[in-house]
Amino acid sequence: MFLIENDFIRGKIDTNTTLFHINYSNDFIIVQVYIGDITFGATNERICKEFSSLVYTEFEMNMMEELKFYLGLQIKQNI
Repeated sequence: MFLIENDFIRGKIDTNTTLFHINYSNDFIIVQVYIGDITFGATNERICKEFSSLVYTEFEMNMMEELKFYLGLQIKQNI
């Protein structure tokens, strides 16, 4: 509910999905929630920092390292 209350849109394929997103003018952020883990990425680093700050206001969390693999997919970040 926290994400919905903060204008995130729930994925439409599965009504029970834990995938959320927000579109901005030329950027977007996607957030995947799975049990106690949140994985997120955006097309703009500023959006990631804003999301981290938002989540820290509501939940106790630790930031982990850069995502390199997810569900068997290799992730390469271009910064």
